[in-house]
Amino acid sequence: MAENKETTDIPSIPSSELTSQQLKWSYWYVTNKLFLRKALIVTLIVVAVLFWLYALYGLITYLLDFNRLNTEAASMLHSPSAAQAILDQSQPQPLKFSEVMVLPATAGHYDLAVEVKNPNAGWLGLFDYRLSANGSTTPARSGFVLPGDDKYLIGIGSDSAQVNFIAENFRWQKIENFAALKKDRNRLVIENEQYLSPVKTGEPSRISFDITNDSSYGFWQVNAAALLYSGGSLVAVNYATITRLESLETRTIEMNWSHSLPSIDSIQILPEVNYLDSNSIIPPGY
Repeated sequence: MAENKETTDIPSIPSSELTSQQLKWSYWYVTNKLFLRKALIVTLIVVAVLFWLYALYGLITYLLDFNRLNTEAASMLHSPSAAQAILDQSQPQPLKFSEVMVLPATAGHYDLAVEVKNPNAGWLGLFDYRLSANGSTTPARSGFVLPGDDKYLIGIGSDSAQVNFIAENFRWQKIENFAALKKDRNRLVIENEQYLSPVKTGEPSRISFDITNDSSYGFWQVNAAALLYSGGSLVAVNYATITRLESLETRTIEMNWSHSLPSIDSIQILPEVNYLDSNSIIPPGY
């Protein structure tokens, strides 16, 4: 009877032959292991110290700045002038009005002009104004000046050259994003302006110009002030009221002066509308 013998294969152990370079590095690591550990610990300590020094520097800087701010705040509490200066910076500056310019008109009468400037870039200036002469005062009229703008208030046919201008009841409206509103709505274009001197004695002097509403808004009323200059000096004024100026509409406007004028070398047309007031804008469909 034959016997069955089972044979078991014993796996061979792979040889681990190291190169001489690897042996050198292994030997160096074993001999310097303690030194490397100490070096790593020292490095971590140095990094930690640097971080703490940086944090301490930031804390000291903050405390010094806090003390400075606290000192300034305390000084403002005890210095009304400094506190008032800061308050003034957050408030609109007053409107600036010129003296009344009195210009000869028809016999015994005078035309008047007052320049008003708004130095505030983000505030709409509103006010009432009156003219006083010979002991009587005109009824109050409403005025406005757009942010950062200047304009002329015109009076026609005063019977006195001694006129006082009275501005009162000032109100302010803070306008957000005014630059975008101005770009979108301030699009009254003046073109083809010309001055026509009289051909015959007794004929009026005339100017004509085209005004176009190039915005997408219609306006119930647009005013246009006309200023005539001779030798660089203002010599005559007038104004026109244009009712219901629709979007993209063009009108031709004429103004007359019945009294004689000196030689006119330049004219200026200043259109105006308070496009920040919704009541000035024609609603769609009207």
